[in-house]
Amino acid sequence: MVLISQEEALAWVDEQLAQAGYRRAADPEVARKTTWSLVWCIEIDREPVYFKAASDSLRHEAAITQALAEWAAEQVPRVLATDVSRGWLLLANAGIMLRTLLTEQPDPLSHLHALLPKYVQFQRTMADHVHQLLALKAPDRRLRTLPCLYDALLADKAMITLGQEENHEDSLSPEQTDRLRTLSPRVRDLCDELAAFGIPQTLHHDDFHDGNIFLQDGRYIFMDWAECAVAHPFFSMNVFLRSAAYRLKLGPAELNALRDTYLSAWELNLSPADLMRAWDLSQVLATICRTLTWYAVTKDLPPEDKAEEGLSVPGWLGEFLGAINQFDTK
Repeated sequence: MVLISQEEALAWVDEQLAQAGYRRAADPEVARKTTWSLVWCIEIDREPVYFKAASDSLRHEAAITQALAEWAAEQVPRVLATDVSRGWLLLANAGIMLRTLLTEQPDPLSHLHALLPKYVQFQRTMADHVHQLLALKAPDRRLRTLPCLYDALLADKAMITLGQEENHEDSLSPEQTDRLRTLSPRVRDLCDELAAFGIPQTLHHDDFHDGNIFLQDGRYIFMDWAECAVAHPFFSMNVFLRSAAYRLKLGPAELNALRDTYLSAWELNLSPADLMRAWDLSQVLATICRTLTWYAVTKDLPPEDKAEEGLSVPGWLGEFLGAINQFDTK
């Protein structure tokens, strides 16, 4: 839960704006509010700025965003101020949301193909900062840790059986939960096989889609790093392709072309067969990583919120079961 004193937060915002030479022109407007984060849009003399407060489970975002602004200033929003201990961020305007542009463009796919090599460049840069990111409390979901995280998740029976009694559409059946447990050794084998390709693990954006990508002065800006982890880079494409398919009604050929643009930008010394094997493995394991994000965000919520928001945990475990079944039939 995000619990802040508006008076205290506004006093902090005003102090930081004054130090940056700005002045707040009006009371803040709520731009987005969820159980785990709050974003204010604040009008100032020139253009809006944004205040963000995160729940305890996502408090690492402030420190990580501040570090990213030092390591890759051209690809992340400009940070005006942070309070790392409270998980507060004050960000400059990042331009136009890509989602808005895609609805206005006659050829929206051109933007997606253009940004993916930029994101690969960003991921390559962040591979050199893995230890620093971990020190800043980025979740560690590298391939060597993912199997243990998977087992720990399945040990939380209350979370993985949410909605089961009500037969909710996102719930798992008892047979599915049993199947998940039997897959534990398989998860470890899949992680080992993917790791053997030697693709550098790096900062992964677990909510990488057109709502978290902006365009400013010809630059693509990657933001909202609350749902991040140090993990396999290809994981980011799972949500990206799902979102693109949903919003732009893309078919397999168009999605495969986006995949190929992303993979080509890596310039990996792998045979085409090995590259596709690594890709297929990554997309199965990405669903576990996404489950772990939802687990981290929802496991400590009050019961009434957990009962609703926490259903994404069994929901994504169901996606994992579907992904591994599809993988096995290839």
